[in-house]
Order: sequence, then C-alpha cells, then structure tokens
Amino acid sequence: MRNWTVKRVPLVAEKTSIALMKRALLCPRDARQYYIRIILVSLLLLGFLGVAPVVGQDQPTAHQPARNPLDLSPSHREQLLAPIPRQFEWMERRRPAPLFLESLIKPSESPSSLSFLVSLEEEYSDNFEQEADAREEYRTSLNIETVYRFEQGRGFLSLANALSGAYEARAEDTTLGFVNFTLNTGYRLPQMSLALSENFVRGEDLEEASPSGIRRGRNIFWINTVSPQIRYSLSRRTSLDLTYTNTIVGNEGEDQNDSITHAITPNLEHRFSRSWVGRIRYTFTYDDEESIAPSTSHDASAELGYIVSRRLSFSFEVFGEVIERDDDGNGSLFYGTTLGVRYRLTPSLAIFAAAGPTVFDEESDKADVFANWQVGLDGGWQIARNTSLTFTTNQSVENTESEVDDVGVVLTQLVDLRLAHTLFQPLQVSLFATYVRTEFLEALGTDESDEGRKDNFWSTGARAVYTLTPVWSLAVEYAYRRRDSNRNEEEFDENRVMLTLARSFSVL
Repeated sequence: MRNWTVKRVPLVAEKTSIALMKRALLCPRDARQYYIRIILVSLLLLGFLGVAPVVGQDQPTAHQPARNPLDLSPSHREQLLAPIPRQFEWMERRRPAPLFLESLIKPSESPSSLSFLVSLEEEYSDNFEQEADAREEYRTSLNIETVYRFEQGRGFLSLANALSGAYEARAEDTTLGFVNFTLNTGYRLPQMSLALSENFVRGEDLEEASPSGIRRGRNIFWINTVSPQIRYSLSRRTSLDLTYTNTIVGNEGEDQNDSITHAITPNLEHRFSRSWVGRIRYTFTYDDEESIAPSTSHDASAELGYIVSRRLSFSFEVFGEVIERDDDGNGSLFYGTTLGVRYRLTPSLAIFAAAGPTVFDEESDKADVFANWQVGLDGGWQIARNTSLTFTTNQSVENTESEVDDVGVVLTQLVDLRLAHTLFQPLQVSLFATYVRTEFLEALGTDESDEGRKDNFWSTGARAVYTLTPVWSLAVEYAYRRRDSNRNEEEFDENRVMLTLARSFSVL
C-alpha cells in the first residue's frame, strides 16, 4: 500500500511534451486541438510559474496515509488544488503541498477555473537554522500562488503552483526561486488512457518534501518527479497500468547525497465479481547516488479487496521489497501483510484502519518484526457546525533511498491532529500537533545514515486567518518545533511566528 514516486530533470518534461505533440498530430481534429492546448499551457506554466515553500500549513504535508486501493478518490487537498477526475483515480502522483490559497478557495463546479494569490509574509524565528547553536532571524517573503483547472470531454489538466523569494534581515541575504509545482493531466481513448504527473520543489524547509520527516533544517534542496503513465483496458473487468517514474534530488551548498532514480511499475487489476477485486503490482527501481554505490530494489504486492457496500470495504495485502547494493552484494529486505477496513461516512469523509506485521531482515543479521498500522480520517470530520477535525496515525517500515531523506530503510511512527474552528464568518482558527519518531534500521555509509539512530520530533501551534474583504486576508501563525535524538548534535528547538497579508482573485 505504498505509492512510488520518481525523480527527474526538466529535460524529461521537454521530451515528453515533444512525444505528446507528435501523438497529437496523428489524432482526430478535436483531440488534436485539445492536446495542443494542454501542451502549450503546460509549457507556459512550467516556464513562467513554479511552486514554493508554502505560506501556511493547516494539514500534514509529508505524511500522507496510504489509501485503500478499493477507493482511490482524490483527497480534499487535491479536489481544491490539483483535482483529479474520477476516471483518472488510478493515476500515480504526489499529493500537492498545501498553498495558502487552500484556506481561501472552495471546490469549483466549473470545468475551467484559474485563481491567483499574492502574499507578503513577515517571519521571526529564534532558531532559524534549526540547529543546536540557535540563531535569531527576521525574514520577509513575497509569494505568488496559482491554481488552474481545465476539464473537457475526455481530458483534463490541473495544477497547483507557487513561486517565492525571501530576504533575511540579520544575515542580509536574499534567496530567490523557491518553487513548489504540481501538475496532473490526462486524456482518455476508447480502451486506453494516457496520464502525466509532475512535481517539482525547490526550497529550504525539508518537512515539506520529506516523507519520513528525518531531515530537518533550512538547507536548500530540490526534488523533481515526473511520471508518464498508460492504462489499457484488456476487458470490462481487467485493466493493465504501466508507469515510469523518474526522480532527481539535488542539494545546494550542503554535503548531502544527490541522486537520480528510475522506477518502472506494471500494475494488473481484475474485478472477479461485483464485490471482489484483485490487484498485482511490481516495481523495479534503480537508484544512482553521488557518494555511494548504486542500488536496485524489487517491490511486489498482491491485494484482494471485498466491497460490502458503497460505504464499507475490506482489503488484504501481502507485500515485500528486496534491496540490492552493488558495492559488496549486501542488501536487505522487508515483507509483511496488512488487513484493512474503510467506511465512508459522507461523500467527502471516510474512516480507515489497517494493521499487520512487517519483518525486516538485513543480511547476516537477525530478523526484526514490527507492527505496521494506519488509522485515521480521510477528509475533515465536521464534529460541530463550525468545527472540523482531521486525524491520522501510522507506523511503517519504508525505504527512503529514492526520496529527499535518502538514509535507507527506516521505521517511522506518526501522530497528526488538526482542529479547525470558525469563530464567526470572517475569522477561522486552527490548532495543530504532530509527533514523528524515526528509527534508522541500516547504515549506508553516509553521515546522515546511522544505524540505531532514533529521532523524536514534535511540532505544535495555532493559526488564525481573518478575511478582511472578499479578496484580502490576514493570517497569524505560531509554531513550536523540537527534536530529541540519541545523537546529541541533531537536537534543537524553535519558536516561529509568521504574519501574512494576502490578496486573492479569480480569473475564470
């Protein structure tokens, strides 16, 4: 129940666009016009916009719980920022990071919409670098955010995008080009569907791009992921998906590993009856890193789901991953099972729970057995007229080599709680609390990868957004962050205050 993502360079997007253009010229006239429109808009937005470290964060970004494979409906964040039509729910993609605009817009019923937001942010931190030796800093940021949606006939295009720059008063340093870009697009043919998912982040807040929450601090990095995909309907009950994912991770001015990862994923799904669904999935990954030997991994899973009703479904999964490293032939593997249940309370809210054992076996060492679980709400629970709650907790064994963390196999535990309340119509307040515990299960020979290292990270705070007018808003946020570790040099705590003035407007 894991989603593989890919790292990539802008050149891949150019080649993909050229391939799409060639394909478009062979299509009927209506399809050709649609393809050309998609390609031109994509290239224009890729060239002149971007996506940046976000202004506010009312929901968790890095730790998205795995979804029940029998119900791949887009999350609430996707419905707002980069919506996926129901016929493309099978797509592999990264969940878009929340923009400040998320708290100001509502889901659009129109097939086409374009919204912008410009914001000015003042930030104070008593430990700006998030290190043991604290340094105060005052920072001013200018952010431009964009949400675009286009859907017509058999195709769609959606993106969430932000671009920002910042000035640090004490350091007298200016940083430009912080980007956070998410693009999803697809087109359906009678028996075949084509899709493309793109995600690019350049920033300094590692929490926004780190799935396991290991790396902390303000080191500038970038990660680029592109996933061209195809789905072919073999019959009314059977479909075959093929996804290629390319991910590139880079670090600027920091002694960290840069890497490029290639992953190929075939996925076969068959509906045995109205109630029973089966799925077999395999992923081959090649990870080439700068300072250590390349590695390959084979990740396979088989799922069987039973749909009791539109509201209730069960699933059972068997999974395993083998990791091989070229330097000395050593490697590791982990495998396990998961039994899950999902109950949909409303069209926008579901409760899910899954649990099972995971075995981690590093060659020549004794195997360790861990529990893996996921419990939470998919969507916001309206516990009162003006109050909503989101909650998730999970524990899992994950391979981070193709991510920003890049420290091998880790055991991660997460608890995340968000409570939002509307005091009166213009004023919304929210409380948030997150706890992440990470244990390193192996060492790759890098400074970051340290077998036996255990980190505990807390983040808590509050945020208030006041709508001054239909287009102007003011936000205030306080956050406290702390990390404890059995490696003392990794410990820090930080108090952060942010004040943001924003103006939003819709073009379509």
